[in-house]
Amino acid sequence: MSSETVPVTLTVQHEVSPLKRTAFGVVLREMAATAAGRAGYVAAHITEPRTDEDTTWRVSIGFEDELSLAAWRASPEWARLNKQAEALSLGAPQVQRVNGLEQWFQLPLRSVATPPPRWKTAVISAIGIYPLLLIMPDVLAPLTQGLPQWLATIASVVVMSPLITWVVMPAVTRVFRGWLYQIVNPEGGLPNRS
Repeated sequence: MSSETVPVTLTVQHEVSPLKRTAFGVVLREMAATAAGRAGYVAAHITEPRTDEDTTWRVSIGFEDELSLAAWRASPEWARLNKQAEALSLGAPQVQRVNGLEQWFQLPLRSVATPPPRWKTAVISAIGIYPLLLIMPDVLAPLTQGLPQWLATIASVVVMSPLITWVVMPAVTRVFRGWLYQIVNPEGGLPNRS
């Protein structure tokens, strides 16, 4: 599968003086809301400082694929808002990109789109994995026939893991996005594109 079809999340971390928190929060919310209007948008999360001593802000914006993220980062809106955010920051921001399954482990402590409860994640995982468990033994049987059980199981894992990460779970998550994510709209917060 092409890397361009793998979901990708851009996370930008800024250190911001407590005196500039209000202005910086406005810029990040506008950045995330503007991204929500772009093709391929999945969700955005904003993590604010938790204490008066904490100066760390993070915005994570997810897109369905690399091309959608690249189009957003090439847009005049991104350039303008990123410049405003950097002007309010104490130093250069830290930028991180994660792809595929890594996104599930990048959930912020406090976000605009709250993470789904674990029971919903378990239900969605079962919906995605169950059909593979039914189909894959028959599909792989010609290749694994005669192999010891432990080696046949390794072959199944090697085939199923990429399918789950890059095909099944992104598709199932897109279909059930409205059910998975509870949207919170603080100060004109962010829609989650269904």
